[in-house]
Amino acid sequence: MIARTKLSPQSICRQGSHSGRIRNGHLLMVGSFLAFSTVLVVPAFAGLPTNSLVIGIDGLGYGQRGLDRVDTPKIDSLMDGSWNAGYSGSYTDEAFAGGLLWTRTQQSTVSGPGWSTILTGVWTDRHRVTGNSFSNPDYERNPVYLETLEETNPDIVTASFVNWDPIDKKILKTADDADSRMDKRSDLASDFSVSSAAVKHLREADPNSSHAVFVAIDDVDIAGHQCGSSGECYERSIRIADVMVGRMLDSIRSRENLLSENWQIVLTSDHGHRPSGGHGGQSELERRIPFIVSSKQASQDVMEERGGTPVSHADVAPTVLDHFSIEIPQRYWGASRAGNAAILPGDFNADGTVDRLDIDLLSRAEDELIYDVNLDGSVTTEDRVFLVERILNTWFGDANLDGQFANDDLITVFISGTFEDRIPLNSGWVSGDWNGDLEFDTGDLIIAFQGGGYEQGPRSLAIAVPEPSTLSWLAASLCGLLLVRRGSLRRHA
Repeated sequence: MIARTKLSPQSICRQGSHSGRIRNGHLLMVGSFLAFSTVLVVPAFAGLPTNSLVIGIDGLGYGQRGLDRVDTPKIDSLMDGSWNAGYSGSYTDEAFAGGLLWTRTQQSTVSGPGWSTILTGVWTDRHRVTGNSFSNPDYERNPVYLETLEETNPDIVTASFVNWDPIDKKILKTADDADSRMDKRSDLASDFSVSSAAVKHLREADPNSSHAVFVAIDDVDIAGHQCGSSGECYERSIRIADVMVGRMLDSIRSRENLLSENWQIVLTSDHGHRPSGGHGGQSELERRIPFIVSSKQASQDVMEERGGTPVSHADVAPTVLDHFSIEIPQRYWGASRAGNAAILPGDFNADGTVDRLDIDLLSRAEDELIYDVNLDGSVTTEDRVFLVERILNTWFGDANLDGQFANDDLITVFISGTFEDRIPLNSGWVSGDWNGDLEFDTGDLIIAFQGGGYEQGPRSLAIAVPEPSTLSWLAASLCGLLLVRRGSLRRHA
């Protein structure tokens, strides 16, 4: 349960008042918040600017020293969503490269066809790339997803940072034509340069724009050729790649407006490696690759085939377009793995609505991140304020959650009969527990009137606080009621 500071009738009312004392009471105004008249401006609940980061790790696969045998805490944090509060992860270690066996989609497990499929959402039967020579590509009818984003919404800032030169010179270059142009393309000489440039871009990207970033690093593939998926150098290269992934995640976490941004991060590979090194064939270790999606919408689960479509790296393009709510082209072979978990902050019981039951669940919450609705990394009083004022867009004191704090709310809570009833932890939102300590007492009335919403109507961007004279009358009435109530309890004790 979230810790609260309890307020008693005496601590509020036993301080005198500049407007006079009530007979038999030691009354002061209910706190200094009643001593002024002003207008409080509360920002509207911000939208969620949509952002995408696709990380491709060339040659990342499985085997004796592969991904499933190496300690990769940063990649693991994408799988379970723990890289940042409010995110989930969906993943599979059984995605495939190389197309469907014995069909026209089957393609060599080399980088040219692999990266072409990742970027276009189709296989060799459409993009026509059969090897690393790129002799007869068809990116005109099968454009890369970044071009589709640019043509659909030019306001999306697109950027790429790659090491393997043909990704930029043969594939991404085609996105720059008469109809579209990527905002930034970087072909760099090393994985360190790629990750460093990506980190800087992710950290400094304009918070007022949506962004789609593509990153491809190459050293895992180089190690796979040197020592195979059973070699120590392959394991070491995966560990280094994990550190680079972590740097990119850190740069996103460092963004000042991260709480109001909706990121999707996809991680996959173009192919795996044989135990002795190399790739290009259709063996299990050459075809088997990871596919990870982490976002606010992702369903925390192991990824499975959807609509009869098994998971492959052809799913990258449709997954990203779906995240941006852009129609997925019919030519795509892959399926979206964006997830179907609706963004409904505050729906802790997952019943499809945010209501008093969810407020009461938050009152009983320990430090579980599911209750961290303001995504600051901890569960505090601020989450309750965020839930009531930002998500429900109402006032403290609105017992019936009709959007207003009025007389009927006060009648409702006093009729409940739980005001200072000496029965521990038996109150909820509808019975007056507005500060979250599971009791209905003076502290709840104070926080309600302090919010300035009494008889102000529905909450709006500009919240007018009542004039001091009105608040003085309310305070006096409230404290008089409390003192009478306290005297009654003493007589019957």
